[in-house]
Amino acid sequence: MTGSRNKVWLGFFWGGLLALVAGAAFLVYAAIKDYVVEHDKLASVKINLEGLYKMAPFPSLKNVDMEKQNLTTLQGALADLQKALAKHQVEPPELNRPTVFMESFWQARGDLLNHAKTLGVTLPAGFGFGMDAYLKGAPPKPEHVPRLMQQLAIIKGLSELLFAAKVISIDAIGREDFEGGGEDSDPAAPPQAAAGRRARRSGETASGGGSSANAMIVNSGAGLMAPGDLFAKMRFVLIFKAKEDSVVQVLNALASNGMFIVVDRVSWVAPRDQVSIRKQVFGKESAGLETPVARGKESRIVSGKKSTLTLRLDLDVYRFTRKVE
Repeated sequence: MTGSRNKVWLGFFWGGLLALVAGAAFLVYAAIKDYVVEHDKLASVKINLEGLYKMAPFPSLKNVDMEKQNLTTLQGALADLQKALAKHQVEPPELNRPTVFMESFWQARGDLLNHAKTLGVTLPAGFGFGMDAYLKGAPPKPEHVPRLMQQLAIIKGLSELLFAAKVISIDAIGREDFEGGGEDSDPAAPPQAAAGRRARRSGETASGGGSSANAMIVNSGAGLMAPGDLFAKMRFVLIFKAKEDSVVQVLNALASNGMFIVVDRVSWVAPRDQVSIRKQVFGKESAGLETPVARGKESRIVSGKKSTLTLRLDLDVYRFTRKVE
C-alpha cells in the first residue's frame, strides 16, 4: 500500500517537473521570437538612419530653386524698406575741409537767429545751437567734418520745427559730442540734478540746468555705421518753453518728419499756479469698502491750454544704409 502511494507521488513530481520545463522552454522560445522581431526592426531603422545620414539636405533641385527665389524676394523687400526709410535722411557729406564746416555753421546760425527774431522766439545770449564749442572760431579736425555737417543739418531742421510750432523760447540744444575726446556717457541716463540740490520728482527734470553744456552727450561713436550695420543713430536734446498746444504740435511734427525720429524721453515742468490737479475724494461704507463719490468739479483734473511748460525732449535721429548686403 505504501509503495503504491509513493509511486503516485513520484509520478506527480515528474509530471510537474516536465510541465515546468515545458513552460520554461515555451517562454524562452517566445522571448527569442520577440527578440528576432525587434532585432529585425532595429536593423531596418539603422539602415534607414544610415540612408538619411548619407542623403543630401536638399536633393531636389526644384526645392533649391524655390529657396533661391524666396531669398531674392526677401532681399528685395528689405532693400525697398531700407530705401523708403532712408529717403529723407541727412547723409554725412564726403568732405573733410574744416573751413567749409565753419562757413556753413556761421551761415546756419545767422539764418536761425534771424528767423527766431522774426518769429519772436527767445534764445539765450550767444546761443550756438549745440555747436557752442565753435563759437570761438577754432575749426574742427578734418575727420570730424562729415558728421558735424550732418549734425548741423539735423539741428537746423529741428530748430525750424520748433519755430514753426511757435514755441516761446529755446533754452538749450544738445547733441552727441564725438570730437571732444571726453569719456563716453550713457545717452539713456536721466538728467542729473545740480550739485548741492535735492533731486527733483519725475517730470521736474525738464530744464536740465538750462544750458547746452548740460544737454550734451559724449559719444565718440555717434552716427558711425560699421560694415554690415543696417542703421546708425545720433541723439539730440531739445529744451524749450511752449504753450500746451505748441507742445502737441512739436510732437506731431517730430512724428511726421521726413527724418526717422524716435522720441525717447519727454519730461516737463509746469508752474504750480497754472496747472491745478485735484484728487478725487473717496467715501467709506460701513463694511470698509471704498466707493467713489459722485464726480463733481472738485474731482476733475483741470489743466488750462494756456499753461506754459518747460520741456526736455531726448530724441534719436536714425540713418539707414541704402545697400543691403
